[in-house]
Amino acid sequence: MAGSSLAFSRGWDRLIPNGRELGVAAALCYNADRVLQKLSIPVRVYRYALVAQPVPPRPVLAGRRGVSIEVRQISPLEPALLGMEITSDILAFRATQRPLCFAAYKQDVMIGCLWFCLGPYHEDEVRCLFAPVPAGTTAWDFGAYVLPDHRSSLAFLRLWDAANAYLRDRGVRWSLSRISAYNLASLRSHGSLGTIPLGVATFICCGRRQLMWSTLEPRLHVSTGTHDVPALTVRAPLRP
Repeated sequence: MAGSSLAFSRGWDRLIPNGRELGVAAALCYNADRVLQKLSIPVRVYRYALVAQPVPPRPVLAGRRGVSIEVRQISPLEPALLGMEITSDILAFRATQRPLCFAAYKQDVMIGCLWFCLGPYHEDEVRCLFAPVPAGTTAWDFGAYVLPDHRSSLAFLRLWDAANAYLRDRGVRWSLSRISAYNLASLRSHGSLGTIPLGVATFICCGRRQLMWSTLEPRLHVSTGTHDVPALTVRAPLRP
């Protein structure tokens, strides 16, 4: 019986690699994207989990935990952000949307960042306008990043504690976001902060052409130009 289960597991992995970790739909999209890149075919497949994260009433880190990591609100055009896997083009694009940017520092060296918009956000990886609702009590977070050497530290939680304090003071109860369905580490990190799944959205991009399908309205959108952008309204849960 154990041998049969092992054979089935191996057969499943050959049929749909990463299927057990990512889930069938995400694994199919991920593997399709990898094959297309290996064949140098100019088509990308993106799949996002859309989630809501509650703004807690108090910090996650108690006492003096993580105090050696300083968090500052900085300009979205701060040059040091280019060390956070952000290109100058993306930095300039994000800055046009009047975002909030928080950065974590260790001994005065930037080791992580976290971005927010207190309203709709034009995604920089695909063409899509994400609109968090209800307005006034929701924000949109994006671009959470911590340098690999510091991912075992408290930098991620320090960033969120500082950002949540800012949001809490302004009556924001939820931060909504999209997380790559291929990034299990990010899904788990955010899940540890209490994220609630709201839906998924998948994008197939080829030059100026883009196909989107989602569990949220509009469920299907075909774009043939850079000015044709789907708008996804992402609604927070009724209660935190």
